Amino acid sequence: MSESKGAHTAWLVLAVLLFAGVMLWGYLDQNHYFYHVKLSHISSGTWATQTTKECFSWNVSTHKPALDCDAGRSEVQQDVRVKFYGDTHMELQPDTLRLRWQCRKLEASTTPISCRMYP
Repeated sequence: MSESKGAHTAWLVLAVLLFAGVMLWGYLDQNHYFYHVKLSHISSGTWATQTTKECFSWNVSTHKPALDCDAGRSEVQQDVRVKFYGDTHMELQPDTLRLRWQCRKLEASTTPISCRMYP
């Protein structure tokens, strides 16, 4: 019961396409094309909708990252769901590393704040 040469070729092409898809997905995720939503604690000054702020967080492994915006001003402190385009914890980096984010407050939605990691 040997399969035809065409069937072997089809299986080989399918395996290569599957491998390429997994590699592409990993590349896109590593380069922050996909977001991760996390409940986060934000400290900032007053923040109008559709405005952008520079925020920082520590590279610690936690379920609820803490974002510090406006260089320590903490008029507003809240826990909200945030879309992070980037890793909130980098395994091979020290906990003392400060991560730099560009965050934008959006219209009222389930994730009112979206943050992208600065390079």
